[in-house]
Amino acid sequence: MYESGMSKTAKVLFFIIVGLLAYFLITLGGCGRNPYQVPLEIADSSGNIKLTLYVEEADTPAKAEKGLMFRESMPENAGMIFHLTEPRVFKMWMKNTLIPLDMLFYDENGVIVEMVEGAKPLDLTVLGPDYPVKGVIEVNAGIVQKYNLSKGDHVKSLKK
Repeated sequence: MYESGMSKTAKVLFFIIVGLLAYFLITLGGCGRNPYQVPLEIADSSGNIKLTLYVEEADTPAKAEKGLMFRESMPENAGMIFHLTEPRVFKMWMKNTLIPLDMLFYDENGVIVEMVEGAKPLDLTVLGPDYPVKGVIEVNAGIVQKYNLSKGDHVKSLKK
């Protein structure tokens, strides 16, 4: 009997290769993974927790440069953290950012020292304090007001 197409061995080999390719694309490319995995708490000066966030770390130059650009949405209690190695003046803009954001600038002790509420999508206005900070957390616009966040609140990493 004549069977057209691939042999049984070739078919098995084909599916193994496709499976390996899919595995590497998912694990190395980040496809299908939730980027918002680092838990943070924001508490008032008495230690009362106001908000728990799950953030993505901008921990490479490429991630820091891209930030939240081109994203059409973000879960409510999610965000991105830009943690600097040394305190410095650090400004942000909304170039190619499609969602409105609130920005929480914090010092080397994790104390929120400046906030920007409702940064407008696609705006090139430079935002942030004129003094050194240790980092910034970007969250969906309205989070500052909804959770009554204020200067003096503390950012605490829950990362183990």
